[in-house]
Amino acid sequence: MNEFFLWNLRHNKPWDVQPRLNDAEHDELFELMADPSLPDDAMSAEMADGYMTACLVGPMRLAVHQWMETIFAQPTLPLPHDSQRQQRLLHLLLRRYADIDASTSLDADQTTTDNIFMPLSAQVADEDRITPCRLDEQRERIGFWNLKDWAEGFRRAVADDEAWDPLVTSPDAGHLLSPLVLYEMGHNPDRPDFQVDDNPDLFPWLIVSVCAMRNWWRTYNRAPAVAAAHAV
Repeated sequence: MNEFFLWNLRHNKPWDVQPRLNDAEHDELFELMADPSLPDDAMSAEMADGYMTACLVGPMRLAVHQWMETIFAQPTLPLPHDSQRQQRLLHLLLRRYADIDASTSLDADQTTTDNIFMPLSAQVADEDRITPCRLDEQRERIGFWNLKDWAEGFRRAVADDEAWDPLVTSPDAGHLLSPLVLYEMGHNPDRPDFQVDDNPDLFPWLIVSVCAMRNWWRTYNRAPAVAAAHAV
């Protein structure tokens, strides 16, 4: 049986309300997720945050053991050589998952500065940020920028799940993915003068779009049930 599934059964108590992660715990999560003993293709904390967010605001919620296995790129628990660090990592990750779940489910009139959804992002060193942006031979931006890995984690969740197709192809909702695409690419290929570093309006647009996706799927998933009820 999947180790993540067993761990979740033993340690996750949904009735225990855990506080949101504070800044120190965010830093601790980033440090634990960067442990060199994790697989090379395991996600960073930032990428995992984007992936978990997509799992929560998307068409169907994945079981905890499914997204954990994907994030760590293995079906076995991470850091088996240090049970204390292992438990701390998994508990922090699960609490962050609960943070995202709570903050993206709020209505606009319930949102405050204390409970608003905020993606986790690593600080990008100035020497790693090339601006104005430069493109390689494949017309992809060179270097790093804020939320690059976060957007890639979100993209992977969407790309791996065909159930996202109704939103992706919707003429009324497809635009909600636009800020995610811009953060992943770091620039707008149709506007050479546009790059995410120089657009202060892009981050609020991202937050609004993420929460709007969750609301869109709520309405979409209720529609068949409502139609069936009227047909009876």
